[in-house]
Amino acid sequence: MGSLARLWFVLALPFAVIMMIMTPPFQTPDEQNHFFRAVQIGQGGIVGRKLNWRQAGGFLPEGAVSYASSFGDLPFHMERKVSWERIHDRSGGSWQTPNISADFGNTVIYAPMFYCAVVLGIDLGRIAHLSVRDSFYLARFCNILFCVVVGALAIAIARKGRLLIALILSLPMTLSLDGSCSQDGALIAAAALTAALLSRAQEAPFQGYKPWLVLGLMLGFIAASKPPYFLVLAFPALLMPRVLWRQTLACAVLGAAILFAWSIFGVHPAKIPFQIDEGISTPRQFHFVLAHPLHMVQILSRTFHLYGPTFWREYLGTLGWLDTPLPHWFYRTATLFLLIGGFCALAQLPRKAANRIALLRAALVSLIVAATTIGVCLALYLIWTPLGLDHIEGIQGRYFLAISLFAILALPAERRAPGCALQVLALAEPSILFLAFGTGAFATTEALLARYW
Repeated sequence: MGSLARLWFVLALPFAVIMMIMTPPFQTPDEQNHFFRAVQIGQGGIVGRKLNWRQAGGFLPEGAVSYASSFGDLPFHMERKVSWERIHDRSGGSWQTPNISADFGNTVIYAPMFYCAVVLGIDLGRIAHLSVRDSFYLARFCNILFCVVVGALAIAIARKGRLLIALILSLPMTLSLDGSCSQDGALIAAAALTAALLSRAQEAPFQGYKPWLVLGLMLGFIAASKPPYFLVLAFPALLMPRVLWRQTLACAVLGAAILFAWSIFGVHPAKIPFQIDEGISTPRQFHFVLAHPLHMVQILSRTFHLYGPTFWREYLGTLGWLDTPLPHWFYRTATLFLLIGGFCALAQLPRKAANRIALLRAALVSLIVAATTIGVCLALYLIWTPLGLDHIEGIQGRYFLAISLFAILALPAERRAPGCALQVLALAEPSILFLAFGTGAFATTEALLARYW
């Protein structure tokens, strides 16, 4: 493991645990429903169920449902605080209670792959006869371990944009998701590792079928967990030499099969329409998109014009239920560090002009990242936005963290030739990461303590 990966691991693991402790239970976006989904998977319920025409979820222990609901008074109420006495309530909820119906329609359709660490923590707690509270914190800790180990591995094996990967994985938004029961932290870590594997395969194509099988599985898991990310399946064919067309085609077919299978057998049985009371109809929205493509361009443009700065702040770190902003100086500083990370990656450009194929590949990677970003927005227009509205509702900046990691594939590969500039750059990267992480840790600690304690 390289020095940058070791440094990130040493910084990220303890601070993610600290964030986990400072963030009260179920105080990240939809963490309650993610917890319910993880409990359901741990009980063997890989596929959810419709409870009625407006609700979907499953049957979970009453103690788990009651405990998860006991912190519902905190989101969006900045005046309400918590105490150690409340968090360390003696009962903590019991698993030995009858099952009752639980509605978690927005997470029941999620594929199980990136819940594995959370499910492990919950099941270990149940086996050890821990309370629901203790099992919940154990699940958070297992998720942290998974995300930090996978993230460090991604930084270690990447051949492009290592510092940029480390900086994105160090963002308060990323670390907050790592320390929750959400699937998003594991998804972001897996995206980093997949991008790193692709960058490594570009430099030295994999031998044998096993690495390609792993790559196809990871791409399929990402696409199944976030269907608007389906374009990532094209990366192997786009980046690898033509002689590897069989391997890259196999990756795409395997990934598409996973996405298709989960859509049919996992999503369809439990999918319910969202926002029915708001008059939202996905078929009507879809017809409108097809009938008015140019108008959709205007809607996208207006959405980013109105809310672009908000999306960027959420991407960097707006904690809690997006009700806990960080200090203004942090957003400027974090943006600067990301720009420095991009500059360090571009400094690897070869002295000779890059060939046309390399430039074309970089342009296509950028196009896929941009198209996926638009795809996320269109998906939320279809399922979450009232028809006729002049902007898209429901977009959160955290939705773009995973896809942004694939942007490193458009960067030049690291040069190994000796040179004073490259040696200075290699020495500077750990210092840049340390400073960036330190500023984020300070801002996060200040914001969480002021918000919840």
